[in-house]
Amino acid sequence: MRTRVYRAALSTYIVFGSIFGIPTAAVAFNWRRAGAGQMMATIAVAAAFCFVWIARYQIVISEETLYFRSLLASSQAPRRAIRSAEVIFQSSARGGPLRLS
Repeated sequence: MRTRVYRAALSTYIVFGSIFGIPTAAVAFNWRRAGAGQMMATIAVAAAFCFVWIARYQIVISEETLYFRSLLASSQAPRRAIRSAEVIFQSSARGGPLRLS
């Protein structure tokens, strides 16, 4: 088995670009209004944070290990130790909704 690397799809970048692009365009057309510069800076910081987070997202599946990386966390598990995987909709202090057991 060859190593497979999964990253965010191009469509993810397009969706987030639209989410941040529409308000940016609206503020840009009203640039002379009070607070427009601060609003543009806020949108730019939020967009940069989201795009960095999306770019850092990665899942690598090799013959021996399963590796997950996000902006703030990463984890690795030997494939032979994984009996099952399930998605639950309950967040905890230890991580997000995906649990490997």
